[in-house]
Amino acid sequence: VKRSLLDVGCCADVEDLHLTPDHKRLIVNTGQNRLMVHKLELPETSSFETSSQYLGGAGRSHFSADGQAIVTHVEPQGKASLWRADALEPVRAFDEAVKHAVFSPAGDRLALIREQGEVLLIDVQSGQSLWETESSLNAWRLAFRGDGRGITAVKVDGSFTVLDAETGRALKENTQFGSRGLDLSHPLVVAIAQSSRGDLAVARPSGETFIWREKENKAVATIGGHNPWQGFGNNRSGIEHLSYAPDGGLLVTAGEDYLARVWDGQSYELVYTLSGHEQPIEYVAFSPDGTMILTVSLDMSARVWSAKSGELMARVQGLDCKVKHALFAPDSKRIATLCETANTAMLWDARNGKPWGRMKVRETFPNALVFHPKGTHIIVSGTAREVLPYFSSVDGLVAKAKETAMRCLTPDERQKDGLAREPRRRCRT
Repeated sequence: VKRSLLDVGCCADVEDLHLTPDHKRLIVNTGQNRLMVHKLELPETSSFETSSQYLGGAGRSHFSADGQAIVTHVEPQGKASLWRADALEPVRAFDEAVKHAVFSPAGDRLALIREQGEVLLIDVQSGQSLWETESSLNAWRLAFRGDGRGITAVKVDGSFTVLDAETGRALKENTQFGSRGLDLSHPLVVAIAQSSRGDLAVARPSGETFIWREKENKAVATIGGHNPWQGFGNNRSGIEHLSYAPDGGLLVTAGEDYLARVWDGQSYELVYTLSGHEQPIEYVAFSPDGTMILTVSLDMSARVWSAKSGELMARVQGLDCKVKHALFAPDSKRIATLCETANTAMLWDARNGKPWGRMKVRETFPNALVFHPKGTHIIVSGTAREVLPYFSSVDGLVAKAKETAMRCLTPDERQKDGLAREPRRRCRT
């Protein structure tokens, strides 16, 4: 822990400590045959930093679904590294350029795109290569199928190949979305998303999104309506990001026209439009429970909307700074925002926008954050190529303290604190 909340003071050496279950008292063994009990009054919002460790070049970072591994990656074409999340120990570093990296739904496999567009599959536990495509696919983005058996490799021209996740063999080829004869020095794919139902959405710079339905093996819709923003010249696209609801029932697209549009996940008819931002929307996501939609805009704000009605539920302002990134916690109760200019991460109540806590981020130029799947930690990464894990709540710090406690309470102490059972882990008395 880098910063202290309280200094209880002590005039003798401290041998060990224990926090009571209600977190209100700290019992200190001074080594003089006595125990000192201190009342703790922790503030409601506090920040904690733990295990701050340089994890190599990392512009982005992602947890595996089971929380056991982290991949760090400098986008769009930088080095990547695979780490064990519990001890922050390296599993494998990739010295060559990597375009994209994504975990399988089970978290036991990692798929990467090499510099020339080949796809490589890695065993997360050992770091060993399982297979690599023989010839260049010219792949740009990857998406695992919901059951983990297939990997969709979307190419720079918008076409895609479905690979068998066990062997790497090509199962399906689709060139319908491809753009032949065009200059491919810049990818013709802005973003992709794959629903739990198997639909693949491919967003193009034109502002259109093509929908491919795997079950029918054909294109079923082309949706659009987002106009490119002219604020930075003509090199901007009309769409920035897109995301499916967890059940695949809705698709939301974020545009440079300051709007987000929500589409039916079966018919792809427009359901409603989210309006109110004053600048282009760069990021959009559904809450894990599917009830809310989060939008992040260049107008320095993030907004939470009802996924059922499209009504605005909360507006989060980044304390006079640019909100660089935001996301839902795994329990859908909180959102975290990253303030680029003030090096601050904030936690908010997702349903009313009230502040829940603040973390001062050591990263010089933070640009992304991600929650541990259990919500216990937040990983912050940025252009300074440092990845730092932070506790996301006071309870996380308390749990860590309990894990490293060196002494059990005496029977009298345990009875006084209302603890009937002995601790699971043996500790010296």
